[in-house]
Amino acid sequence: MIDCDDSLAGVLAEPDLEPSAGVDAHVTRSTGSLQQRLADLLCQLGPVLWLERPLPRAGGTPLPGPGALYAPDLPAFGACARLDAHVTMTTAGPREWLCLCDAQARCVARLFLLPDSDCLAWDQMLDACGLVPVHGAAERRRNACDALLRSLRARGNLAWRARVLRFRMRHRSWRRELTAEAPLRLSLLGHELASHITRDEGAEWVSAFRLE
Repeated sequence: MIDCDDSLAGVLAEPDLEPSAGVDAHVTRSTGSLQQRLADLLCQLGPVLWLERPLPRAGGTPLPGPGALYAPDLPAFGACARLDAHVTMTTAGPREWLCLCDAQARCVARLFLLPDSDCLAWDQMLDACGLVPVHGAAERRRNACDALLRSLRARGNLAWRARVLRFRMRHRSWRRELTAEAPLRLSLLGHELASHITRDEGAEWVSAFRLE
């Protein structure tokens, strides 16, 4: 018998809410302005691990107007209205990530720093967005209950989907497009860390972006 501290139904039903002193688009700037600023900064990071929840695609959504930012392959980015930065210590060393939250403060995507990422660009991004990383508790020991919860989430289509990618900006005559592509190279250490985080988060690899 597995004794869980929390109610199983409650854990599965609750969205990932990670409140912190992040950047709230409704307080500091419009959502579109936040996304515009963030997009330029993301393109400087190099390879990162990107986790996102499957989001429903709105049929017949009009394309953005001239000069607007368009992210057709990153629906979670399009829902971003708030940013939270986090850092914690794990058995594999420090782990840093950015949470992208929607207007209801639900975390819809997570971006994890890898050894191959540009750390200077990461620090510049945090500074430009006015983010101070929230220090989390040290990694706790994972047990059978954790494994069960991750399995049930995956079966319930609640699992994160993981991609190792780098961001690119394409400038069209009428708009800018933020795209994602698999990096040409990734170190063995970077691959191992990405795989470790993916397992910890109970995420599923997106095969087109998984690096073997």
